[in-house]
Amino acid sequence: MNAQISGNEEEPNFDGKQDTYFCYDDQMYVNHCGYTMRSLLDEQVYFLENDVVYLREFIDFTGFIKGKIDKTKGTITIKNGQKVKTKQFNGSKEFKNVYFAALDATTKQPLEGEFILTYTDKGNGQVCVDGGSQLFALYYLEAEKPVVFLHTKGLSMVK
Repeated sequence: MNAQISGNEEEPNFDGKQDTYFCYDDQMYVNHCGYTMRSLLDEQVYFLENDVVYLREFIDFTGFIKGKIDKTKGTITIKNGQKVKTKQFNGSKEFKNVYFAALDATTKQPLEGEFILTYTDKGNGQVCVDGGSQLFALYYLEAEKPVVFLHTKGLSMVK
C-alpha cells in the first residue's frame, strides 16, 4: 500500500443515525455588482459510539472522513490519506480514487500520519471546530505519486 494513503474501511451506513450540521465562519464579501453577500457553509457530521466521528471532507464536501474524538483534550484526530470518492480527470474514461489529507506548506505534498483539529463543545449538541492554519488537499495518485488538484487553508466553524 502506498504511504500516501491509509486503508479506510467502508463508509458506515448512516440510516437511522442522527446527523448534525455545523456552520463554518461566514465570510462577507462584495460581488461584482456591488452587493454584499454572505458565504455560509454547513458541515454534515455524524457522532457515533466509541468517540468515532464522520464528517464531510471540507474542500468540496463529497465524501466522509473518519476521526476519533478525545473529549478530555478537545481534539479530533483524523488519518491522512482517506479515500473520499472517485473522479474522472482530464476527460479520461478511467475513474481514479480521490484522497483527503493535510498538506505540507513547503512541499505542497500530502502528509502522512494524522492531523488534529481542536473543538469546543458548546453544549446542546453544538461543536465548533478549528483547524488553525493547517492546509488540506484532495489528491489522486499518478504513477504512485500524489497529484493535488484542490486545496484549502484553515478550517474554522462559527463560534
